[in-house]
Amino acid sequence: MTEENLQYLKRKYQDWKKAVIDYNSKVAKKASLENEIKEMENDEVIKEYLRKKDEVEFLDSKIAHIRRAKGNLLRLNEEEIINYFRTPWIWRTNGIYVCIGEYAKKNYFSHDINNLFFYPEPDKSRILPINSDEGVYRAYLDIECDSEIIKSKSMDMNDFEKENIVLYPGEENPLDFYNKVRLLFFKTCIENTQEEAIAKVLELKK
Repeated sequence: MTEENLQYLKRKYQDWKKAVIDYNSKVAKKASLENEIKEMENDEVIKEYLRKKDEVEFLDSKIAHIRRAKGNLLRLNEEEIINYFRTPWIWRTNGIYVCIGEYAKKNYFSHDINNLFFYPEPDKSRILPINSDEGVYRAYLDIECDSEIIKSKSMDMNDFEKENIVLYPGEENPLDFYNKVRLLFFKTCIENTQEEAIAKVLELKK
């Protein structure tokens, strides 16, 4: 054979020899590691580690499933989730209101061809504290459906308060008190009964 043929044969033989040595070395290393793993798996600490590792992987899959199913709802707090799921079409309520303040009076003008009319109405541009000297109307929010009821302090306020349950915030911020009452009512309804929710709310009556 030519020198070129000989060099080719030598190169290929050396490549094969290195591959065989590398292969046998790795097979031996793998077998050694497998034996070590078998010995380690009999160790109670290692067993506990592997059990917990499997449990973490299982929980990861469950967490991912819940995140896919519930999405942004997981970020909401109790009050936000109650508002989210509370039906917006509550027509009939228990008639429980929180007084949130008062409105002054303003006159609304209208006219036709021959006459000028004015109608008194609440000035909703700002809400006044309860028992304000400027207040002519008193404002109430229903704790179940958020509807605002406005009553004249001199005409129909007293009748309204006799016919319904009205809670006053005392020294608390009226809207903070309103939100607290609402949350208490709906949470108690969810966890117990509506009757118990009404009883708990009545405990806050001042």
